[in-house]
Amino acid sequence: MLYHISSDFDKAIEAFKNAVKLKPDDPALWNKLGATQANSSRSSDAVHAYKRALQLRPAYVRTLANLAISYANQGMHEDAVRTYLTTLTHNPDANHVWSYLRISLSHLQREDLIELSHVSCTVQTLEAAGSQTSGQQRSNGATLTLISRCCASACPS
Repeated sequence: MLYHISSDFDKAIEAFKNAVKLKPDDPALWNKLGATQANSSRSSDAVHAYKRALQLRPAYVRTLANLAISYANQGMHEDAVRTYLTTLTHNPDANHVWSYLRISLSHLQREDLIELSHVSCTVQTLEAAGSQTSGQQRSNGATLTLISRCCASACPS
């Protein structure tokens, strides 16, 4: 961790690689390796580490968010959107992830979905977008469901 804090990323990466050799089933170490790689502008390497962490702990929200950010940093916004949506499925109140989602949606030129992603959006906006809802303001979970449905056409699997 000291190497990471001092921004000596090469040494930090080597230290985390050694750590995952000693504890290959520790998702936190794989996440830290990925974060260190991402912080040293090695997002493609980070993706591998994050995917390994998620194999070990599929609902690891921090790793899901980190993976999405790495995708976005590589211009892979469709993958980023899908991963942000997965992250939000596990933690719909993660405001920073909603913000990152909006950035990737912007890169995909999906202004319709950006508007829907704002928690303050009312049911009238949802209905205008074709949602079958009624009543008060929607929850983050309802927003997530709607964006996931709408995004399916923009971000095919």
